[in-house]
Amino acid sequence: MDIGLLGRDETPLFRKVFAVATDPMLVIHMESFNVLDANPPACDLFGYSARQLTGMRYANLGTDPVVFRRALVKKLTAAS
Repeated sequence: MDIGLLGRDETPLFRKVFAVATDPMLVIHMESFNVLDANPPACDLFGYSARQLTGMRYANLGTDPVVFRRALVKKLTAAS
């Protein structure tokens, strides 16, 4: 999962990659660790809309590596 910042550092290329990526991507505020944006694969993975994810703390998403890995394996298995 990629982590980036919105604001002055955001480029058009980043926004395009973020929009079309098939991998789950979250944009996380590096000081508060709140989700600023989520692409559609991340929304599918966590089961929330981008609007619902926005403002949530990253730690509250159950992103413990074991939990995250299980969610990813479940999604990949379902896609097979």
